[in-house]
Amino acid sequence: MPKCEPVGLDFIERARIVIGQQVSVQASPTQVWKILNDTERWPEWFTSMKTARITSVTWDGIGSTRRVKVGSLTLDEKMIAWEPERKWGFYITNLNTTGWVAKRMLEVVDIEPAGSGSTLTYTGAIDPMPWVTPISAILKKQINASWSAALANIDGQIK
Repeated sequence: MPKCEPVGLDFIERARIVIGQQVSVQASPTQVWKILNDTERWPEWFTSMKTARITSVTWDGIGSTRRVKVGSLTLDEKMIAWEPERKWGFYITNLNTTGWVAKRMLEVVDIEPAGSGSTLTYTGAIDPMPWVTPISAILKKQINASWSAALANIDGQIK
């Protein structure tokens, strides 16, 4: 699989495309944190995700890795933000060849308490390959719709 370049959280400030989605949920920050870290169950609420599995020895913080399949994309992810009940984020390390769309990709979820629930802000930062630039508005719209629907499904995962 083609490799993507590693990035830090500051990539959000310089990425060519930044996408954000904010959703209020009834789940508390503690519940949201538990749901975000139940990797194998992501496809239950993130409906465009086909599979998700941990690829590191442990799933316990910065440096942990996983592989997900979203549509025709297979993505390897490495955690770079891990602040329990506050911030969760990763950058893409590899993309399958049919999904080669970006040189650098980062996704971050900020979790804020809001009454008895939470406000979730999902931010993605992408430096696309040149061929993607003409369709970046479509890409942004599709990603926003997917994230919005997925985040709204988090409440259904409360146990």
